[in-house]
Amino acid sequence: MQSITVNTVQDIIKKSQLAYPKTEDSNVICGSAMNLDDVLTIPVEESVLEETVAALTKEELAELAAIMHLGSGFNGEVVEDFSDLVADALGQYHEGFAYYISSKTLLADDLKSGLTKLGLNYKPLKQD
Repeated sequence: MQSITVNTVQDIIKKSQLAYPKTEDSNVICGSAMNLDDVLTIPVEESVLEETVAALTKEELAELAAIMHLGSGFNGEVVEDFSDLVADALGQYHEGFAYYISSKTLLADDLKSGLTKLGLNYKPLKQD
């Protein structure tokens, strides 16, 4: 990683865990239980996460996306693919890229796994 720091990734992990806490309940809203105000209101934690990710440079976003994709293992990526993943992310960069990343409900898990695969084990930051 040349642009983003491990501390920055750890901060994003922490904020992602607050924005998308793991629960046993489904987040699917059904029929009569649906309240339009709830659907249209973005929780503060999600806004904080999105603002944090949006404040990153294009290069930092690309590295964050690469860590996320490496961690997800969706396409069988390995550590040796990291620079290609960064290049791919730079090529896919667009105005909504920060939102795309910050809206991933499994972001924290994928980033932790990505750091581990890179040999940069996740260590929770101390509480503020």
